[in-house]
Amino acid sequence: MENRKLEGYEFFNKILKKPKYIVAPMVEHSELAWRILTKRYGADLCFTPMFNAKFFIEPKNELYRKEQWSTNEKDRPVIVQLCGNDPDIMLKAGKLVEDKCDAVDVNLGCPQHIAKRGHYGSFLMEEWDLIERIVKKLHENLSVPVTCKIRVYPDMEKTIKYAKMLENAGCQMLTVHARYREQKGHNTGLANWEYIKKIKENVKIPVVANGNILYYEDIQRCLDETGADAVMSGEGVLYNPGLFRPGYLPIWHYAEEYLNIYKELPESSTLGSIRAHLFKLFNPCLHLHIDLRARLAKASDIEELFNIVYEFKKRLIKTAEENKIEDPEFNKRDEKGHRIIPHWLAQPYIRKELIHNRRKIEQQSNAKSEKNENKLDTIDTVNTLENTKTEGDIISENEKKLNDEQENKKRKVNETEEIKQNEKHKNKKNKQTRKESRIRCKKCNNISSNNCINKYCKLCCRDAMSSDLKMYFSSDSEELKKSILSKLCCVHVPHSLKDKF
Repeated sequence: MENRKLEGYEFFNKILKKPKYIVAPMVEHSELAWRILTKRYGADLCFTPMFNAKFFIEPKNELYRKEQWSTNEKDRPVIVQLCGNDPDIMLKAGKLVEDKCDAVDVNLGCPQHIAKRGHYGSFLMEEWDLIERIVKKLHENLSVPVTCKIRVYPDMEKTIKYAKMLENAGCQMLTVHARYREQKGHNTGLANWEYIKKIKENVKIPVVANGNILYYEDIQRCLDETGADAVMSGEGVLYNPGLFRPGYLPIWHYAEEYLNIYKELPESSTLGSIRAHLFKLFNPCLHLHIDLRARLAKASDIEELFNIVYEFKKRLIKTAEENKIEDPEFNKRDEKGHRIIPHWLAQPYIRKELIHNRRKIEQQSNAKSEKNENKLDTIDTVNTLENTKTEGDIISENEKKLNDEQENKKRKVNETEEIKQNEKHKNKKNKQTRKESRIRCKKCNNISSNNCINKYCKLCCRDAMSSDLKMYFSSDSEELKKSILSKLCCVHVPHSLKDKF
């Protein structure tokens, strides 16, 4: 009997095992070692980093695949996220991972500029036909289910139609990041859970809520307000891997455990990813330990990283012992309503907002939405690869590097070809100039021979020589012979006769 691919809630309950706490896909941050760590602290399901499908399938990027994509039994269930704009390429990438994962997710939410250049993520939102073809292609041809992660439109009804279109195309689980495409970086603002609630009421597949999860208490509040089946966190988990459990553990606790996972499984991460994680974990106290921050930036091996974490631990333990915590529940809040948590404990990252004007963001989004209302099949497409993003609002340095290398290589080839063409044109022009400046044959007007004293071309010179020689040998007149010799060009005289002249 052929195995049937499970769908919807059957897939959610039996394969994914009813996950409640999910770790988001984050480029160069949700690698195997980090997924293992977060599962030890409450995560039920993790996504891999986002992989650019076109890069992923190229044979020359095999090292990239090995570094970024690894898994084991402790990692399951796991979902691989792909981005791209070509259904066939997306399918090829999906085929490379379908036997080692539990689902393939389509990134439809990345708002970063690199996604705009590469024409994927949230920059496909105006091309429903293309999105539908991608999801349908994966659904019909992969042995594992396809899921999607999206952002929302300012128009609620349009957002609901978008979600239903994805469901009809074959999406088996939908993650809704309840922010607009324009809400990113310092303008991230608050996610609007009302969108998640309305989508949940209008589709029949599992819905995952994403956005505004800073503290453990936010999780149940989100589930209650939205009716979602699970919550997803990206940035929150990066700064506090224990987000899915109550309480706050010391930063060094997670840092040491993470390094030990890497030491046990060297293929589970890279030094670059490890440094990035440590910078985020120790973010609350980096400004107090400038020397350790500098050492961390320069660290080039795992032993040095262990030493740095140990030094952080020693200093922070001393600080914790000297400062008694009067509010162990951390109920005190600052002027913005955020909990006041000691800097030696893992805690959420509070983004500093340069501009927090929700109305302005909505106006920008509405303007773009109206402009594209009747143009769902068009977008300003740029055929680049880029080279890579995240769903924790983290730009893919790895993908950017690959993009830059490819662009540099193409530019060098073009420059070399241009130099060759210019040189060829220059030589041709010089040759033509030289040709035009040369003396013409007196008889036929062809280019004259450089060595002919009469300035004939080679052919006319030989003819003249042949005629003169006949006259020379047939004549008995010394005076005529003398006249012939005076104008005879010896250059083309046969070698056998040259000694006579």
